[in-house]
Amino acid sequence: MLKRLAPERRYVENDHTNDYQYGQYDVQSLDQFLVFFVEHDDILAYMAENEERTKFWHIFYSPLVLIILLVIFVLMVRAILGIYGHEQVSEQDRKRVEGELATTNQRAAVLKDQVGVLQTPQGVDDAIRSKFNVTKTGEGVAVVLKVTNSTSTTATPVLEKGWWQKFTDFWGL
Repeated sequence: MLKRLAPERRYVENDHTNDYQYGQYDVQSLDQFLVFFVEHDDILAYMAENEERTKFWHIFYSPLVLIILLVIFVLMVRAILGIYGHEQVSEQDRKRVEGELATTNQRAAVLKDQVGVLQTPQGVDDAIRSKFNVTKTGEGVAVVLKVTNSTSTTATPVLEKGWWQKFTDFWGL
């Protein structure tokens, strides 16, 4: 087609010499129109660019690429669900550890109070007396009994039984 239009090229060039000056093109036939764009290579560049775009989208929408994209999507969703599960477990662990921290802080406060008491001489004496049931020299232990029956004021002596008496009481002899 270009060979056939080549002799008319001079005509098109002469015909379009003033086109840029007036801002219009006087295209009389389709052949002249095509020769004009071939001269400027704009249409060929546009067609080549459009063909590249078309190839890209044709390849992009092919069944193989769509299947690969679907597999990638499924794997990503699976990974996201795994991360969500780990986040839930981490949240539960965080709540459990916060509870343990509160309990430990309370225990630390109690121990701090106990250490404060033990730093005084009176606190050390009280702790030793309560743990080991001891007294200082010269001290005695007083046992206070609560009387439940107020009518009886006399004490009855308790007699100790021997082993034979216990044996006969046990068997009812």
